[in-house]
Amino acid sequence: MVPLSLVHNISLLVSLCLAEGLLMRWFKRRGLRYSLLMGLLFGAATLVGMSTPMVFRPGLIFDGRSIVLGIAGLFGGPWVAATAAIMAGLFRIHLGGPGALMGVMVILESALLGVLGFYLRRRNQGRLRPLALLGLGGLIHLVMLALMSLLPGGLPLEVIRGIGPAVLTLYPLGFMFVGLAFLELEQHFRMEQALRESEARYRSYVERAPDAVFIADETGAYLEVNPAACAITGYSREELLGMRIPDLLPAESMEASLRHFSNLKAQGSASGEFLFQRKDGRRCWWSVDAVKLTENRYMGYAKEITQRKDSEAARQESEANLQMLLSSTAEGIYGIDMKGNCTICNPACLRMTGFTSADQILGKNMHDLIHHSDAQGRPCPPKACRIYQAFREGRGIHVDDEVFWRLDGTFFPVEYWSYPQLKDGQVLGAVVTFVDITARKRADEEQATLQAQLNQAQKMESLGSLAGGIAHDMNNVLGAILGLASANVERQPAGSPSRQAFETIIKAAERGGKMVQGLLGFARRTTVEERELNLNDLIQEQVHLLERTTLSKVRIEMDLAKDLHPILGDSNTLTHALMNLCVNAVDAMPENGTLILRTRNAGRDGIEVHVEDNGIGMSKEVVDRATDPFFTTKEQGKGTGLGLSLVYSAMKAHRGQLEIQSEPGQGTCVKLRFPACEPGPRLAEAVEASFASAPRNGLEVLVVDDDELIQASLRMLLEALGHSVTSALNGEEALARLKAGCKTDLVILDMNMPGLGGAGTLPQLRALLPDVPVLLATGRSTQTALDLVEADPYTTLLSKPFTMDELRIKIEAVLKPA
Repeated sequence: MVPLSLVHNISLLVSLCLAEGLLMRWFKRRGLRYSLLMGLLFGAATLVGMSTPMVFRPGLIFDGRSIVLGIAGLFGGPWVAATAAIMAGLFRIHLGGPGALMGVMVILESALLGVLGFYLRRRNQGRLRPLALLGLGGLIHLVMLALMSLLPGGLPLEVIRGIGPAVLTLYPLGFMFVGLAFLELEQHFRMEQALRESEARYRSYVERAPDAVFIADETGAYLEVNPAACAITGYSREELLGMRIPDLLPAESMEASLRHFSNLKAQGSASGEFLFQRKDGRRCWWSVDAVKLTENRYMGYAKEITQRKDSEAARQESEANLQMLLSSTAEGIYGIDMKGNCTICNPACLRMTGFTSADQILGKNMHDLIHHSDAQGRPCPPKACRIYQAFREGRGIHVDDEVFWRLDGTFFPVEYWSYPQLKDGQVLGAVVTFVDITARKRADEEQATLQAQLNQAQKMESLGSLAGGIAHDMNNVLGAILGLASANVERQPAGSPSRQAFETIIKAAERGGKMVQGLLGFARRTTVEERELNLNDLIQEQVHLLERTTLSKVRIEMDLAKDLHPILGDSNTLTHALMNLCVNAVDAMPENGTLILRTRNAGRDGIEVHVEDNGIGMSKEVVDRATDPFFTTKEQGKGTGLGLSLVYSAMKAHRGQLEIQSEPGQGTCVKLRFPACEPGPRLAEAVEASFASAPRNGLEVLVVDDDELIQASLRMLLEALGHSVTSALNGEEALARLKAGCKTDLVILDMNMPGLGGAGTLPQLRALLPDVPVLLATGRSTQTALDLVEADPYTTLLSKPFTMDELRIKIEAVLKPA
C-alpha cells in the first residue's frame, strides 16, 4: 500500500519542478544566489513533506525527504543539497523521537549521494538514463535501510518488516520518475536557452552581416532589412520598408527578376545575379540567394559584386585583346602543361608547322609533334628537350640552333623562347614563342660567304702590297741592268764575247722582268693596259700551245660561242690566268682525261668562260682554300701555290668573278665571269693615233726618279738615243727646276717616289707644261696610275723594266713630227 505521505511528497517535488523552471527563466546564469534559492525551495519542500509524514510510531516518521534531497544534490549540486539538508536536518532534530538520529543520517546520506551523482553526471557530460536514476534511487534507500540499525531496541527489524518493501520499491521508482521530470525540465530549458541564444546570434549576425539581408512578402514588399541592405541601396530602413523589390530594379533586370521569383516559389530557393539601382542613381550588381520561409514570406541574402563583374568584364576584354594579339602576331606561340601537352596555340603556330586547325594539336604532345628529332633526323628524347627546362628549372630558355618539324615531314630552323607559366607561385607548364629563321640562316650564310670573300680579298690585298713592294724594287734593279745592257750591246762587235755577255745579261734581265710581272699580276687589282679583247682568240692560242705539250695526255674540246661579246682587258694577264687554269686541269687528270673550254654570253652585259676537267676533283675544304696564296695540294717542289691566287687577282683586276665547282672524283669546273663592252675603238688608241712623231733626236728630257740606278741607266739610254738629260730625285726638285726656267721636250716621271710622288707631281707639272708629253714610269700599275693616264691624253704608261728599243718606241709614239 502506497503511503499517502509519499504521494504527497512526490506532488511537492512536481510543484518544485515548476518552481525550478521559473527560477531558470529568471536567472540567466546559475550562480550562488540561484543555488541558495533553489536550496531554500528544496528545503521548504522537505519541511512540508516532513510536516505530513507517515508515522510509524511516535517519534518515528517516514516521508519523501530522501527523494527530495537526492534530487537536490543530483540536479542542484552541493550548494543546493547543503542548504536543503541543513533545513531538513534542523527540522528533524526539532521533531525529536527515537528516529531522530536515523532521520538526520538519512538526510545527510541522501544529499551526499545526490551530490556524488551530480559530479558523476558532469564527468559523463550530463548524460543520465532512467536505469541510472533507478540505480541511484535504490542506492540511497538501501543505505536508508542500513541506517535503520541506528534505531533503539527491536525497532530496526520491526521497521524493516513494516516499511522495507516500500522503501526498496516505491521510493527508488519515485526517485526515478521525479528525476525524469527534472531531466525533461532541464532539457526543455536548455533547448529554450539554445533557441534564445541562436536567435540572439542570428539577430546579431543579421545586424552585423556585411551582406544585405531582407525579408519580403509574396508581392516583393520589404518586411525587414538589416543595416547592410540600407548601406548598399543608399536608402534608410524606413524608406526600404515602404518599398518593393521591383522599385530597385532597372528595366533590363526586370525579366531576370521575375524568373528568379518564379523559381523561388516553385523550388523553395533560388540564386541569381541582378543589376540594381541605388538611391543616388548609381547602378550596381548584386548576387542574390533567396529561400522561402512560409507561403507568403521570403528571405534573401544579397552581396554586391560590382567589382567582380567589372573585373570579369576587364578580364574578358583582356582575353579578347590577348586573343587578338595572338592572332595578329607573326611569331608562333603555344603553351604546354607539365606533361608537354598543348594548351593554347595561335594561327602563326599553325601556319608555320603546317596544321590547319587548332584541334589538330590541342591536347597533343608538342614534343612528339614538332620537336622529336634534330636536323639530321636523330631522335631528341624529352629528357634532353630544352623547352622543358623552363618549367623543370623555373627559368626562361633561349635557343637558336634547333629545328621544328612540320606536319608534312619537313623541318625548318627556329629560334625559340620557353618561359615557365606560373600561377600563385606554382609552375603549371611553359609558354613557347618561336620564329622561322630560314631567311636569317640563309642571310647568315651569305654574310659568312661575303665575309670569307672579304677576308680573302684583304689577305690578297696584303700579300699583293708585299709583292708589289718587292716587285717595285726588283723592277728598279732589273731596269738599271736591262737599260745598261741594252745601251751597250749595240756597241760591241757582232759575235764578240762582250756582245754575247751583254745579250745574256739582257735575256736574264727580261726573264727576271717576267717573274716580276707575275708578282705584279698577283699584286694589282687593275689591268696594265686595257684594250678590246675577244676571249675566243686567247683561248684558241692557249689550245694551240697545249696541244703541242699535252696532246698525249689529255683530249681538249672547245665549245666557243660564235657571237661572244668583247671585253676590256689585258691580254698578257688573261693569257697567264687561262694558262694557269689549263695546267691545273691537266695536272688533275693523271690518266687520260678531257679538258673542255667553253665560252658563252651571259645576257647583254657579260660573258662566261668555263674551264672543265673530269679529273680527281677537290673536297669542299680544298675548294675553300684554293685561291689562298701559297696553298697547294701538289708535292713539294711541284707547285708554288700562286696559280689560282693569280687567277683570282686577275679577275678582280678585270672587275670579274671567279667560281669553283668541284667534288672528289667528279672533276672540276672553274667559271670566269667578265663584264662585256660595246665593240669599237678606245679613247687611248684614238689619242695615240692622233699623236704625230716629234723630232727623233736632240730632245731635252727631264728624268724624275728617286733611284740613282734608274737615273744612271736612263741617262745612258737617252744619251745613246741622242737626247740630253736633266735629272731630279723627286717631284719637288723637278717642279723647282721647271719654275727656275728649265726647258724640256719630254718628261719621264716615276710613279712611286717619296714626297709628292708621280700622282702628286703630274697635276702641278701639267699646270707648268700643258702640252709636254709625259711617260709615267712604273713597275706596278695601280688604279691611280691608270686613272692618271686615262684622264690626260699627253700622258702614257711606261712599264718597268724596259729595253732601249722599248724606250725608243714609246718616245716616238708620243712625240709630234718636226
